[in-house]
Amino acid sequence: MAHRRIVLGAVFLTGMAGLAQASPRDDMLAGISRCSGLSDERTFLDCVYGAAQPVRAELGLPPAPQSQTRLVPVAGRSPTAAAPAAAKTAPQPDQRGILDRIFASGTVVAPPQAMKSYSLDAGGYFTVTLTNGQVWRQVDGDRNLAHWDKRASDYVALVETGMGSDFNMEVTGEVGLYKVTRLR
Repeated sequence: MAHRRIVLGAVFLTGMAGLAQASPRDDMLAGISRCSGLSDERTFLDCVYGAAQPVRAELGLPPAPQSQTRLVPVAGRSPTAAAPAAAKTAPQPDQRGILDRIFASGTVVAPPQAMKSYSLDAGGYFTVTLTNGQVWRQVDGDRNLAHWDKRASDYVALVETGMGSDFNMEVTGEVGLYKVTRLR
């Protein structure tokens, strides 16, 4: 338990120092903070490994196994939300902890909803159609690539404003944020 307090303290301090620009390291640390609610030590450790995915992608390393990345709760959700049955439950604003407010302080543009469809292009970038009809495309150059292998309806997406005119998409069971632009 003490190691979790140390990890959370380091995440908090790093987050306070780097509020101006989110980076793969920031995404990783935010993911680790969301893993802290897992009670089983092995599951917690696997979640931490999964939370490292944004940095792995930045370094060009092979992706972490989905068995690990699926354990990382999406910002604003409880650790149990990583389970498939809970994945379709929309996060409530009052469920966000202080660290999630620091790392995900955007305004919701598209509330949590299942994907209607998605496609990946040759570069690994996605285009997603949400159930409300909005179509979002991942920005070329985003370092966090999707490794989706389930039906579109199994994924729930949330779109928030990012820095400046950017938009960020969070997807249940996925590590980090995806930089997106709205097509429709």
